[in-house]
Amino acid sequence: MDEIRNDSQQKKAWQILLTEKGLTAYRAAKLADVPYTTLLNGMKRDIGRMEIATALALSQALGMTIDELVHVIRYK
Repeated sequence: MDEIRNDSQQKKAWQILLTEKGLTAYRAAKLADVPYTTLLNGMKRDIGRMEIATALALSQALGMTIDELVHVIRYK
């Protein structure tokens, strides 16, 4: 298995993913119906520490499965 990215690498992965999807963090939070600050805080640390409901809502808003989201943020 690939090595897990550190928190700063995961934050960068979030930024790249959102850019690829044509979204800002604010817009992604709105689409997922999660507080903007929750998304920002989640982007600063390991996605494995994000609440399942939040990660699921974000993955759906981004048009991905939760498994795909975790893989992109942690490993890709």
